[in-house]
Amino acid sequence: MNVPDDISRIVETMLCCSCGACAAVCRREAISYRETLGGHLFPIIDRERCTACGLCCKVCPSVSVSKEMSAALRSSPFEGTALECYVGKSADGEIYANSQSGGVVSALLLHLLETRQIGAAVVSTMVSGNPPRPVVLCAESREQLLAAQKSKYCPIPVLSILGEVRKRNLPIALVGLPCHLHGLSSLTDIDATLGGLVKYKIGLVCQHALTYCAMDFLIRQAGLAEKEVLNFEFKNKAYPRYPGNVVIDSPGTESIVLPDGSRDRIKKAFTPARCRVCFDKMNVLADITVGDPHGLKGIDRHHGESEVVVRTEQGRKLIREALLGKRLNLRKVAYGEITKGQKIERKRRDWRGYAEAWQGLGMDLPAFYAHLAGVTEHVPDDMYKANLLSALALDRHDSREALLASVEALLKEEKPGKKGHRTLPQRIGHTLGRVFAPWKAPSKPDVSRNIQAAPTADVRPDSPRREGEQQEDKIVKGGGAPMLIEIKGAGFTNKGAELMLHAVLQAVQPAIPEASFAMAPRYGQPSYGARARLGLLQKATLSRHGISWDFIGKMFPPEIREMYGIVLDDEIDVILDVSGYAYGDAFGEHKTILMAKQTAEWKNQGKKVILLPQALGPFSSQRIRDALKRLVDNADLIFARDPVSYAYVNDVVAAPANVKIAPDFTNLVSGAAPKNWNAGEHRVCIIPSHQMTDKTSKTEGTRYIPFLLQCLEQLAAKGITPFLLIHGGKKDLPAARQLQEAASRTIEILSEQDPLKIKGILGQCDLVIASRFHALVSSLSQGVLCIGAGWSHKYETLFADYGCPELLLPIDERDLKIGEVINKALEPESSEAIRMNLRSAAELQRQRAAGMWEEVLEMIRPEMGKKKTQ
Repeated sequence: MNVPDDISRIVETMLCCSCGACAAVCRREAISYRETLGGHLFPIIDRERCTACGLCCKVCPSVSVSKEMSAALRSSPFEGTALECYVGKSADGEIYANSQSGGVVSALLLHLLETRQIGAAVVSTMVSGNPPRPVVLCAESREQLLAAQKSKYCPIPVLSILGEVRKRNLPIALVGLPCHLHGLSSLTDIDATLGGLVKYKIGLVCQHALTYCAMDFLIRQAGLAEKEVLNFEFKNKAYPRYPGNVVIDSPGTESIVLPDGSRDRIKKAFTPARCRVCFDKMNVLADITVGDPHGLKGIDRHHGESEVVVRTEQGRKLIREALLGKRLNLRKVAYGEITKGQKIERKRRDWRGYAEAWQGLGMDLPAFYAHLAGVTEHVPDDMYKANLLSALALDRHDSREALLASVEALLKEEKPGKKGHRTLPQRIGHTLGRVFAPWKAPSKPDVSRNIQAAPTADVRPDSPRREGEQQEDKIVKGGGAPMLIEIKGAGFTNKGAELMLHAVLQAVQPAIPEASFAMAPRYGQPSYGARARLGLLQKATLSRHGISWDFIGKMFPPEIREMYGIVLDDEIDVILDVSGYAYGDAFGEHKTILMAKQTAEWKNQGKKVILLPQALGPFSSQRIRDALKRLVDNADLIFARDPVSYAYVNDVVAAPANVKIAPDFTNLVSGAAPKNWNAGEHRVCIIPSHQMTDKTSKTEGTRYIPFLLQCLEQLAAKGITPFLLIHGGKKDLPAARQLQEAASRTIEILSEQDPLKIKGILGQCDLVIASRFHALVSSLSQGVLCIGAGWSHKYETLFADYGCPELLLPIDERDLKIGEVINKALEPESSEAIRMNLRSAAELQRQRAAGMWEEVLEMIRPEMGKKKTQ
């Protein structure tokens, strides 16, 4: 993400985790914290004190990835390093009895204070009042440590107290959540002296916090909202035993103990959205991580114990001192048992789900996202987006009272066990049905609808239908309703993906004029307008990879969906996948696994699934190979774009009858240059690609720009100034600008948005030098000579198919060779010989693509579907 001006921009984008780093780094003391209506605790800036230095943003763990964090992300980000692991408790009876679990943290801090290794321990304590709220302090005595025991599940800017630590030059031990230690790590990169005062980092395991509204809600449930002074404990194991219940009291009155599960019931309602996109449950930057011993065998389940993960040599030294000093009673345990009990695999999956849903809302993700997306599997689930939307709405209520009342009403509605009780989605659907009832047109048996009727709102959206019911729907629809085709994998920022979209429409619309086409939104791509201009219906989806949002979409009556041009996954008849290159090791396992799962579901629903020509493979791991087998078993047709891709599939599934080879089909699309285009001034085009650095080795990536510079120099020797064309969207722009800056003269950068105009421009060039696959196809298919530099096997096959393999160059080629190829491509005599071969090969490729379409259309035409159902 781009670094904003100050921390207020982080607050606006809901990325603030309330760690306090911004307040700690600010020498002008211009940052304080304010509680919002929804119960967040966000920083505010005193503009009169602020000098606009920008440090508050640079230190923010949502913006920066510290050196320490970067190293952790490269190893085991969800588990972290574990030198030793234990489970046990404090040997001090008073500390143990007053603790939340085993009292280990307090015992360690007391040891450090009494041995004078630190001057204070940074902890948090709950301050009585109405409302009661926690504060951070430097504890310097046993009494202060005892008062600070037990967890506070709410936002606390722990690092904000480091300003005081700096002034006092005070060596400390700091107890914090993962976000606090992330912020501390970034702070240490900026202010090593301040970071050096933190001698020990004791981290707490954290699933997520709750906003302050959770405390107010529980106080309301206890009937104590009107009391002037309140004491509040999220968990007290004396009531009735470990792990304990919520306890609230007022001086002079009996304590109110809320029922079991009171806090757990409201977690979903009051979890901050930012907590959902935090990966670090296990506090991987700590010296020692301490948490509840979930899932461990043989623990004291009546009085509580703590699990302890030693992560650094500093942490190991402290634990050994505490054991020798008889401060702790510990026994060893395997780290695998700890991570299993903490459900880290589920955390890994949930983090990715929330991160993708967050991005799908058009919001920036924390900086660490880019380091983690490739090591987690994305299993889409509409729950993630629904939970985020609920969390993001907390601050939008009219008042705190209105927010608490709405949550209270929702919980009453969701009480289980009532016979005939509707689920929340069913209740919403029922309400929507009543709201839109006046809009419904009277039903007429002889009127065919453009959109197939969805199940009524009172039917569970996720309830499976029997196979016979699914087949019956298909027969009825095949008999008269128009065909609905989903185009999957196309897009608008990448001109190749958009060109494939045009190619599908140009091929299928004339052959099946009654068909309608739908496309799901893609995160990070233009939304409704771009699709609507092509007459595409909008497929309702809340997940990045095309899973339907049935649990919400089906709640709207079909008449309303038809009015707005929205279709459901259930209503699709045919899926044409034009991903280009998405299934294989280069893109991780999750895409192939997801497509295999979806294809199996679609086959069970009687849909046709066809993967149009695309690059595939390789498939190395057993998981991705198993997914490919499932995909091949359930897809109707799969077209590999080249023999290498076919071989990768054949290596997993021997000689599959439904897998064939066909060329890229955008060669059939005609382009038209913009009006007033001056071809004489644009003879040579260079098309850079960020993939040449992202998808290649580090060594190859560093050679790419020098390779293009050598091409520029060779062209300059001939008196030719090329122009740069952006074909892959904004991601390719930095490479173009880098090349422009490195050149010794002005070079035009052209960013045309219409892919058909781009193809027309390329068709009028004498030479194209490109690293974008579909830019090369657009040029070669029109008989334009190309010099290519590619990052996968698909480029080698492409140049071989078009009869000019000598024009594909490795990017480490020397000046001499590059000059020879450019001369050969530009000199009339030699270029004409190559061009003749190219034109002949291009015609053959068009014939092959046309043959592919004949086979596809024969399979999906409605008449064929009717014959099969008779």
